[in-house]
Amino acid sequence: MASEPEAETFVVPRGPDGRRALAPTDLAQFIMMGQCRRHLRFRLYQHVHGRKFFDRFDTRAQQVPTLLTQGGLSFEQGVMEQIGRHARLVDLREGRREVDPPPDNSRVIELARALVPGSMLVVAQPLLSATVGSWNLRGQADLIAFRRD
Repeated sequence: MASEPEAETFVVPRGPDGRRALAPTDLAQFIMMGQCRRHLRFRLYQHVHGRKFFDRFDTRAQQVPTLLTQGGLSFEQGVMEQIGRHARLVDLREGRREVDPPPDNSRVIELARALVPGSMLVVAQPLLSATVGSWNLRGQADLIAFRRD
């Protein structure tokens, strides 16, 4: 009977605050890439060391082709226009100028609490963060819909 290969151990690096960082996009890409452990390790390492670690290896990350970026923006704009016809839409990207902006958690809560009965609100592109155990979770949701009965 063949034995099972031993599971490879990888210690997830901790950031300066002692916590580990993970984004929903990291998990989505991990699954999309057939649960590629190397890619997940790369992303976890990048959260701690930033993109400058590429310089150490004299390499660059592959950029998303401009055509794909433009196509995605065009599609996104069409979706946002459709949503805006049927509900109040607040796009939290507007006015965001910082490279590493603070999360929008409190703004999202404020908007949700202000809803009156019978109303609907869609919040676009909120940057959210939370801490679960020793993990810092941070990501940007596409859309969050709120409806108050």
